[in-house]
Amino acid sequence: MHKVLYIFKKMKDNSISVNYQKFWDEKYLNKENNWELNHPTQVFVDLLNSPFGLEKGKLLALGCGSGHDAILFAENGFEVTINDFSSQAISKAKKNAETKRIHIEFLQKDLFELGELFAEGFDYVLEYTTYCAINPARRTEYRDVVHKVLKNGGLFIALFFPLQNKAEHYPPFSVDVIETYNIFSENFKLKYFEKPKSSVKPRLNNEVLMIWEK
Repeated sequence: MHKVLYIFKKMKDNSISVNYQKFWDEKYLNKENNWELNHPTQVFVDLLNSPFGLEKGKLLALGCGSGHDAILFAENGFEVTINDFSSQAISKAKKNAETKRIHIEFLQKDLFELGELFAEGFDYVLEYTTYCAINPARRTEYRDVVHKVLKNGGLFIALFFPLQNKAEHYPPFSVDVIETYNIFSENFKLKYFEKPKSSVKPRLNNEVLMIWEK
């Protein structure tokens, strides 16, 4: 009996808690932000150097965390705005950008407010470990935000993780590829699909890169 209760506790469903800034600030303050890689994601490094050929433009990074991926794109000539719900994450991202002397615009907002604030304001939206962190019931709402902030012809660059939840807690909420395709194909056209070979070892074969065009 005690074992069953222990497993339930470890697998606690935080579907409601993730809607509040305090939940995420506490993750950083308690050093429970284990989704952070603390370096740019190699999959994005490879994409920037690939024949896909991303032209420079205005990019919004959602759920930026410590900002390493956003900084990577800024270093490659993109005009970058980053957003995170957590004030702690934004503070870390600012310090990392200052260290590298990179100019980035910072927002600390609930991402679900961004659609009305930045209608058709960006050429790109970048996603990694944010879609899996929101309440799964809000995934179509997330899609609609991405659609609103992108210009016509803009690209949603999404590295979806995890395809299987190997953690002992929620979030991360697992991401089903077919469900995700069905959600985004209503508003976007899929331009690229890959299960990256350069994922960090613990995430290899457990994430997928999709690039969608508005």
